Amino acid sequence: SLRLQPLEAFYWAVQLIGRLVGLVLLVATLLAVFNFSFGIRRLYIRILLHLFEQAVEKRRPPSRKESSDNLSRDNRLIQRHAKLTTEGIELLHADCASSDDPSKASTSSQKRPFHLSDLCVFVQSGIESIIEDEVTKRFAAEDLASWNLLTRTNKYQFISSRLTCYWVLGCFLRYCILFPFRMLLALTAVLYLVIGSLIIALLPWPGLRRYLNSILTPTAFRLFARAFSAVLRFHDVENMPQNNGICVANHTSPIDVVVLGCRQVFSIVGQSHGGFTGFMQKTLHRTSPHIWFERSESSDASVVKRKLEEHVSTPGLPPVLIFPEGTCINNTSVMMFRKGGFEAGGVVYPVAIKYDPRFADCFWNSSACGMVTYLFMMMTSWAIVADVWYLPPQIQQEGESSRQIAGRGGLVDLQWDGNLKRSKPKSSLQEQHREAFRKRIYGLSVTDQMEGSGAG
Repeated sequence: SLRLQPLEAFYWAVQLIGRLVGLVLLVATLLAVFNFSFGIRRLYIRILLHLFEQAVEKRRPPSRKESSDNLSRDNRLIQRHAKLTTEGIELLHADCASSDDPSKASTSSQKRPFHLSDLCVFVQSGIESIIEDEVTKRFAAEDLASWNLLTRTNKYQFISSRLTCYWVLGCFLRYCILFPFRMLLALTAVLYLVIGSLIIALLPWPGLRRYLNSILTPTAFRLFARAFSAVLRFHDVENMPQNNGICVANHTSPIDVVVLGCRQVFSIVGQSHGGFTGFMQKTLHRTSPHIWFERSESSDASVVKRKLEEHVSTPGLPPVLIFPEGTCINNTSVMMFRKGGFEAGGVVYPVAIKYDPRFADCFWNSSACGMVTYLFMMMTSWAIVADVWYLPPQIQQEGESSRQIAGRGGLVDLQWDGNLKRSKPKSSLQEQHREAFRKRIYGLSVTDQMEGSGAG
C-alpha cells in the first residue's frame, strides 16, 4: 500500500488540475457569453510593453545606432530620388525621397519632360524595382526595429545574458503554459460553435434561428479571440455595419473574421477551402447565408454577384463581409480593391484593421504554411493586439465608381492587383506599360490610357 501512495497522489493531482482547468474554461465561456473581461489580458499587454522597453535591446551595436534609427523610420532598401510618372520624370528632393506621404512628395518635387540624358534614370528605376518593388514586400513579414523575443520575426542572436534569460523564460511561458490553455480554449470554442450550429439548424423558425445565431457566433468568436490572448480596440462603433449592408475591410489573415465577428454576425464572402478551414466554413454556413466560391471557376463571379444582390435586397439579413483585396497583405498597406463587391448596390461600410506587430506577426502567407501551422504560430505568440476603425458608411451615387467609394471612405487605393501574389502580370498589363514607356520617350501624356491599368 505504501508503494501505491505516490501513484494515488499523482492521480489526485491530475484530477485537481483537470477540475481547475475545467473551471477556468467554464468561467472563460461565461465571460465570452456576456462579453465581459476582468482586464487580465490588458494587464498582460502592459507588462509585455514594459518588458520590451526595459529588456529588448537594439539588434545593431551602439556604433550603428544612428543608422538603426533611420531604418526604424524607413524600412525601404532604396532611397529614390527620381520617380517615373505618366507625364515624364519627377525629381524628388532629398528630404522627401524617403517620405511615405504623397502630399509631401508632390510639394517638394519637380516634373519635366523626357530628355535623352534621362535614360540613366530609367535604367536606375528598373534596377531599383528588381531589388525592391512595391508588390513583393507586401507579402512578407514586417521587419521590426527591435526584437520582440519571437524567433520567427527575428532569428535569435546572443546579445546579452539578461536578454537570453528573458527569451528562455518567454519560450517556456508561451509553449508550456499559454499554448496548452489556449489550445483547450480554442477546442472549446469549436465544440461550442459546432454543437450550437447543429441545434440552431434544426429549428423551423427563421426568426428564432437568426436571434440565437446572433448570440452563438459572436460568443464563439470571442472565445477564439481569448485563445490568442487578443486585445481588441474598436473605434467609432456608431458606424458599425447594419443589416443588408456591405462591409469591406483590408485583409491580413483569417483572424480578421474573428476580430470583426466578436461584435456582430456577418455573412462572409470568401474562397471555398478544404481541411480545417473548410470544416469551419460548413459549420458557419448552417446558421447564416454565407457565400463561398472557387477562385479558379470564372462562372462563380456572376453567381457571387447575383447572390450579393439578392442578399442586399432581402430584409433582415446580416451585413455582408467582403475582403476586396482578394488575398492577405502584411498589414502595411492596402492593395487594389476589386469592384464586384461595390456593384451589388446598397450601403457600403468601410472598416480598417491594424495589428500591432510587436506582439505577433498576424500576416498569413498561405503559400508558405497551412491553416493549422498558422494557428499554432499565433497561439505561441505573445498576443494579438488590434485596432478596428469603423469608417462612415457610403452610398454609391449614380455614375460613381467603386474606386471613388474606396477613396471617400478613407481607404488607400493602390494600382497593383493582389493576384500578383499568385500569378504573373497579365500580358495586357505588360503591353500597357510598354506603350506608356514608348509615349514617355516621345513626351506624350498617357494619363487616360494608364487609368485603371492595375485592374487589367
